[in-house]
Amino acid sequence: MASELGKKDFDLPNFVSVGSRNAAVGSGFLGMHVSPFVVANPEQMPSNAELPQGINTKRFGRRLDLLKDLEVDFAESGGGPRVQEHKALYGNASQMVLSPGSRRFDVSQESDKVRDRYGRTPFGQGCLLARRLVEQGITFVEWKLGNWDTHDDNFNRVKTLSEAADPDLQLSLPN
Repeated sequence: MASELGKKDFDLPNFVSVGSRNAAVGSGFLGMHVSPFVVANPEQMPSNAELPQGINTKRFGRRLDLLKDLEVDFAESGGGPRVQEHKALYGNASQMVLSPGSRRFDVSQESDKVRDRYGRTPFGQGCLLARRLVEQGITFVEWKLGNWDTHDDNFNRVKTLSEAADPDLQLSLPN
């Protein structure tokens, strides 16, 4: 979705994966430019989505310039394709860090009433985050909730997972 429908000049990622701690998440042959930005904990602002404390935009720019200088030698010695992909990745990350839209990742900006309505669970706050991101224009938001492979202990696992998705849900197990 991010590859086909994502905005090319967007300052935020076109694909965000919420609730995933899986390092193997990726875009495969499509390239890093459409890989998901992973938000492991929807209740916290991602630590890599804003400038570090004490770093202003001018200093950040100087750091990026230094990185470009360091990449030249590697590119000239045969690492050109790797450097191009690295530049694209850092370019996207830099845009996001500098974007005012990155504050949409901070669900604490919502009122307590809204946060309570979504549920003060990781799943509920993840749904709230997904709504905020879609409103900001992010093309595709994936929200992961546990492992739904229920071949083992099916009824108990489905009950547990369903209750995590909807705490008000009351499921009865078959006898």
